[in-house]
Amino acid sequence: TDDRTVEARCRYITDHYRNMDILILYGPYSQYYAILETYRKFRPDGKVYLALDANSVWMDRMNWNTPGFLRFMDRCDIIATSCKRMQRNLSIKWPYKIEYIPNGYYNYLGSDLNVDMSAKENIILTVGRIGTAQKNNELLLEAFAEISTKIPDWSLRLVGNIQSSFQEYIQNYFDEHPQLKERVTFTGIIEDKEKLLQEYKKAKIFALTSVCEGGNPNAVTEALFSGCYIFTSDIDASEDITNHGGCGTVFPDGDQCARMLAEVCNNPERIVAGGRNALAYARIVYDYNRIINRLHYLLFAQEWSA
Repeated sequence: TDDRTVEARCRYITDHYRNMDILILYGPYSQYYAILETYRKFRPDGKVYLALDANSVWMDRMNWNTPGFLRFMDRCDIIATSCKRMQRNLSIKWPYKIEYIPNGYYNYLGSDLNVDMSAKENIILTVGRIGTAQKNNELLLEAFAEISTKIPDWSLRLVGNIQSSFQEYIQNYFDEHPQLKERVTFTGIIEDKEKLLQEYKKAKIFALTSVCEGGNPNAVTEALFSGCYIFTSDIDASEDITNHGGCGTVFPDGDQCARMLAEVCNNPERIVAGGRNALAYARIVYDYNRIINRLHYLLFAQEWSA
C-alpha cells in the first residue's frame, strides 16, 4: 500500500491476510506492535520474521524491558540480525534466541559474476549515500589525501547520491588538494545495476569508513561478490565482512585509517589473495539463495518434524 500509516497497513492485512503466510518486519519499531497484533488476530497460524536491522548504538538506547516490547517479541517466530557481533550481544542482553541471517546478494538481473582479477585497476571504491554523517566519507577523503604521494598510481571513486550539504566540503577539498582532481571522482548515483557492477569489478579495494551500520551493508556484499578487498572501520559487522582478516582489513579508529590504507595499497599480493578469498567467501555466506533456504528451514522445520 502507498499509504504507510499504521492504520492503512492494518487495513491491508485485514483485507489480504489469507494470502500472507509470512509477515516480515524490519526493526523492532513500536508502530509495528499494532500491525503484528492485527496479523496474529487473523493468522494465528502464520509466521513472523523480525529482521532487526540493528546497530549497537540503536540497540543500546532501546528500552527493551517493557510489556509492549516483550509482547511484540514473544509473538515473533524468528528474530534475527545480520551480523554475528550483534547476535552475540543481543543474545546475552535479551531473553530471546537471536539468529544470524546476513544481508545477501541476489543476482536478479542474471549478470555475469565472473571476475577477472588481473583486469582490476588500482581503484579504491566506496558506494553509498555520500556525505552523510553515518558514512563518514570525510575520513576516507582525508586519508587518501594524506597518503596520495605514497600511492601515486591509485585513484579513489565515490559512487552514490551526494548530499547537498556535502558540496561545500568537496569544493574545499579540491581547493586544498588541486592535484587530486584527476584522481578523486564523485560519480553521483549509478542506477544502472550493470554499470554499478562494473565499478565493483574494476576496483581492487572497497573502503567503508562508516561510524555505524545496520548489520552488514548491501554494498559490501556486492563488493565481496566482485572480488574486492574490504577495508573497513570497526562497525558491528567488520569481523563478518572481512572474514576475520581473510578478505579484508579492519582499522580500529580514524587515526590509523591512512597508515593502514597505505599498507594495503602497497601490498598487491595481499590484495589479490584477499580478493580471491572474498569471492569464495561470498558464494558460501552471502548467496541469497542459501540464505533464503535457511530462513525457510528456520520458519517451517518444526512443522516438518511434527
